[in-house]
Amino acid sequence: MNKPWIWQLLSVAVAAHFCVGSASARQHLVSPGQDWQQLAAQLQPGDQIILMPGIHRTATLDRLTGSRRRPITIRGLDPKQPSIINASRYGLVLHRPQHVVIENLKIIGATISGLVIDDLDTTTVRNPKEPEPATPREPWPANLLIRNLWVTNTGPEGKRHAVLLAGLRDVRIHNVHIEGWGGSAFEVIGCHEVSLESCRFIAKDGYTQLNAIRVRAGSERVNIIKSHFEGIAEAVVVLGGMSKLREFRPSLAADAEPGTRHEARFVQIRRCTFVGGACPIVLAHCDDALMRNNTFIRPRHTVLCTVTKHTDRRIGPTRRAIFGGNLLVWEPGDLTQFVVVAVADDAESFVFQESLWWSRETLQQRARLGELPGLGQMPQINDVDPKLDEQLRPTEPRAANFGAMSP
Repeated sequence: MNKPWIWQLLSVAVAAHFCVGSASARQHLVSPGQDWQQLAAQLQPGDQIILMPGIHRTATLDRLTGSRRRPITIRGLDPKQPSIINASRYGLVLHRPQHVVIENLKIIGATISGLVIDDLDTTTVRNPKEPEPATPREPWPANLLIRNLWVTNTGPEGKRHAVLLAGLRDVRIHNVHIEGWGGSAFEVIGCHEVSLESCRFIAKDGYTQLNAIRVRAGSERVNIIKSHFEGIAEAVVVLGGMSKLREFRPSLAADAEPGTRHEARFVQIRRCTFVGGACPIVLAHCDDALMRNNTFIRPRHTVLCTVTKHTDRRIGPTRRAIFGGNLLVWEPGDLTQFVVVAVADDAESFVFQESLWWSRETLQQRARLGELPGLGQMPQINDVDPKLDEQLRPTEPRAANFGAMSP
């Protein structure tokens, strides 16, 4: 039999009371309404900030520094009933953290961003109009784990991001649910080695929800895995963008060769489900994108498109995209074109491996959607109805190896 939560609370309190000495991990219990951001200066590797059940204040925490074996943890007491941060402009902000775990929290109602984690050095004030320092800025070695997190009602309009990650290296995100936002649910700026897995992005009436995920400003090695996107009106996942040059990590060298830097590189989208969206995936100055075993349900304009905006010659065009093992289902009239590639982008480097494309459209209707770009493409399957069930899983055996639910 599970203990009532009050007994869990007492157990935690007793454990905290008897943790003494600099080498012992401490548990800092935070009551609803308590100002808890002052705890940052006290935290040592292995310490935990535990938010008790209820509604909590916002916090900005600088330089939380745990260790690989003894991370600092910020969490709600009960994973089944996450503690709530009642956001104002922001919910929770972390500057230059290292080895930190965030879990079992719900952030509600931020007007700018619910969760912000960045490489901002608050001890140094620099004019953003000044040139970058001679030494290129590298992503901050964060080593973060974010899991069991809800961020809702952010914005509702403009560049109001539910979660903003900037200038970080090594971030793992698991089981994050985002509902209702203005700009991006996840805005990833100049980050390397980021993994988003088993996340859900659900659009909500009254919020603009421009993108679910946008990865840009020199971000590399970003994996988006087993996640669900539903109801986003425009571009769902955007790999690249039109970032300010000072946002890039590493910084842009003045003597960099033309075409050697990109907004996003080495990005994978695997086993994800996209429901709706004018264009589920947009590539903008992206190098080496893999889109494999995803399910696309009723995209409303095109499945994949590229955009070229930069005039700086150091920023290269989109190239080397691989699209295969995907399952696509649409109704007659949904699509205007299969794939749209900007003139400046390297369409010949695209590879379309075997995917299953299903609609009740006639061959004549499909002909107007155009050919897939690239050279030497594999034949596509377009005569198999996957017969999706309520979980969007194919029940037709010939479709079993395609889409997010494939073995």
